[in-house]
Amino acid sequence: MKTSPSPAAGKATMGLAQVAVTGLAIVATFIAATVIGAAPGDPSRVAMVFPPWWSASRAFVAAASVGEIVGEGGAPFVVIVHLDPVTAARGARRVGALFILGADPRSLCSPAASETKL
Repeated sequence: MKTSPSPAAGKATMGLAQVAVTGLAIVATFIAATVIGAAPGDPSRVAMVFPPWWSASRAFVAAASVGEIVGEGGAPFVVIVHLDPVTAARGARRVGALFILGADPRSLCSPAASETKL
């Protein structure tokens, strides 16, 4: 006699697969943004990371409204732009970016310019 898997087992497997795909997308985004942002030097060059459900065209239009697009990321929702470093975060948030990553990977661990003390 053949036994078929229960519907609950199928749903659990699908749920686990969705979590795995989402986790992989998040990790891939961080890796892509870090690799793209690995070029030293220009603090005005940033990777703007938009919501993953946005299309590439929506992300590009939003990024172009606040800065000059200089490239695309490893995912369709990551756009590389030149922005004014002082107002970059405010402008990026205004157009829907979830976060921005600086061109220098060390910028992920350093305080923002407004937080540094002289």
